[in-house]
Amino acid sequence: MIEARAGSAGDEQAVTRLRADAERELAALRGGVRLIEQTRDRSVDHIIVGTIGGHVVGFASVSFDGAVATVHELFVEVEARTVGVAHAILDEAATEARQRGCSELDSVVLPGSRESKNFFESHAMVSRLLTVSRTLDES
Repeated sequence: MIEARAGSAGDEQAVTRLRADAERELAALRGGVRLIEQTRDRSVDHIIVGTIGGHVVGFASVSFDGAVATVHELFVEVEARTVGVAHAILDEAATEARQRGCSELDSVVLPGSRESKNFFESHAMVSRLLTVSRTLDES
């Protein structure tokens, strides 16, 4: 059975392992290293875990700022993808956001990550801001 719930102290080891897996996966993508750095610097108000048969296979970190809830991380083990764990986690994030009085739910998608973009669009989340960047050399 797939479920999503608020993370607890007993989930810390699983979330730490999943976060390390997520960072390894992200580091290989364009913009991934920058996203990892920005995520590490963020304050997180809430952790949600996704489970299959009680075993933690995914997580999200969420912060709340006035009317906006932001999902900073959302990751599911490769073996547990495509069965609805991420959907359950994001639905739980939306429920928690509503309970805290938020009217918007935000997240980020790396460029070229069509699978992630499609996932968020399946939850009626659409692009509203793109960040473009270039590295400036010192000359």
